Amino acid sequence: MKYAVKKFLMLLLTMVAVSFLAFAAFQVVAGDPATDLLGTEATPEKVAQLRHEMGLDRPFLVQYGSWLFGFVTGDLGESYSGGAVADLLAARVPVTLMLSLMSFALTVLFALPLGLRSVRYGGGVRSAVHTVVNQFLMALPPFFTGILLTWLFSIALQWFRHGDFPGFAVNVGGSLWYLLFPAAAIAIPRIAQTVRMLRSTLLAEMDKDYVRTAIARGNDRSGVLYRHVLKNSLVPVVTFLAQTMAEIVAGSIVVEQVFNLPGLGRLLLTSIGSRDYPTVQAIVVILAFWVVLANTIADLVNRCIDPRLGGARA
Repeated sequence: MKYAVKKFLMLLLTMVAVSFLAFAAFQVVAGDPATDLLGTEATPEKVAQLRHEMGLDRPFLVQYGSWLFGFVTGDLGESYSGGAVADLLAARVPVTLMLSLMSFALTVLFALPLGLRSVRYGGGVRSAVHTVVNQFLMALPPFFTGILLTWLFSIALQWFRHGDFPGFAVNVGGSLWYLLFPAAAIAIPRIAQTVRMLRSTLLAEMDKDYVRTAIARGNDRSGVLYRHVLKNSLVPVVTFLAQTMAEIVAGSIVVEQVFNLPGLGRLLLTSIGSRDYPTVQAIVVILAFWVVLANTIADLVNRCIDPRLGGARA
């Protein structure tokens, strides 16, 4: 329990630090938003009035405190393009969230059995073919994989209509089916990376004395692999999967463009292009929270697997 509380406090402190840096960075990059919004009508009087209405004439720490309180309470400010930032995100976060979760689920679902199989039946020509295929899949960028899957399943087989994402409010089943293909595009190279990492970890564990002793005593190699080696290899695997989750979130931003999905990726790129800094700022903090949360969960899972992690008094 103490370890979980400690990790939760570290998550909060990390997010406060990230939010502060993001707020400070966009304060510098954005220049004077009031002048940008007024455009050709930016007289000194109008600029001063708009800056006062936007709270830009207040001290920096006061602005940050007000923004942070609003962020925590769900008030993310107003978009420069019109409307509340929270409303813009509400329609797009579920798409990116579900896409990332589906990609992660596919990664775990396929990588773990394939990694175990590569160790169990490794060696010779089969091992060489596995290595070549794995290296090839690792080299495929998600956006290129997405293009190939679009050509195969949308144009050739017509399993889905590209660009015709129905939305969860209209058709949940149809939306999940559509998301399966971009999720696969993101997951394929991640599966290959995870298989390689898992294979290396398991082979290193298989070389240890206790494994050789267990096999020498007549225990089945597969039984030793599943009962002992896998459990002792899970800590680095879980840590790697947390990093994979962060990479999946980053990859989804690009893949959303390939499959024409109304997620955070498109909103982020559009907001950057239009210099809508309040929206960009909110998305950056949300994505950072996503990554920090994934690593925190991984630490807690690893602690359950091996209570020695984190120190005896953690």
